[in-house]
Amino acid sequence: MTAGIERHLRAALRVALSYYVLNGLSVALGFLLVFLAVHGLIDAAAGAAAGVGVLVAAPPDLAAPKRGKFWQMLPAPLIGLPLFFAVQMLEHDPLRLGLVLVPGTFLAFLAMAWGSLAPAASSL
Repeated sequence: MTAGIERHLRAALRVALSYYVLNGLSVALGFLLVFLAVHGLIDAAAGAAAGVGVLVAAPPDLAAPKRGKFWQMLPAPLIGLPLFFAVQMLEHDPLRLGLVLVPGTFLAFLAMAWGSLAPAASSL
């Protein structure tokens, strides 16, 4: 095996065995288990709602140092409260509801997942 191929193989294994992949696999398994449990106990709509809860909680819940975690997680609740009230006000107007939720949730996810590194976080 040449040195170049061995180096690329080692780099690929480093990524494949990293905690990012393990975190993704555990989130996928947790999503499946939560969906199946709630679907089995209640119904498909409740299972889908529980699955959305898993998706909302998963991106910022990544292994990271304790230092700075509060500031990393703060933007989403700050955006979430106004979004909650907007959803309540616009629940009977699906088009406007979508126009509020799509950019709002994108900003919340981006700010929580990347913290101060996110381009949108600087505008919050």
